[in-house]
Amino acid sequence: MFKITDSAARQFQASINEVGDDSLSLRITAKKSPDSGMVYNMGLDKPSDEDVTFTVKDVDMIVSPISVENVK
Repeated sequence: MFKITDSAARQFQASINEVGDDSLSLRITAKKSPDSGMVYNMGLDKPSDEDVTFTVKDVDMIVSPISVENVK
């Protein structure tokens, strides 16, 4: 689903370490924009029960069920 570089994985891990909360993961969101394109966002967040979770290069990632269809 996602590919990230080794450098990006290190940066994501460093950001999580800097915050000091190991329960955080990288959340990816994708929503359709009014002009028929897609708007992607990412940030640190805690997963909810309905989120899809996975790990890429030791980075825990989360995507909401609504966004899953948009990031395929």
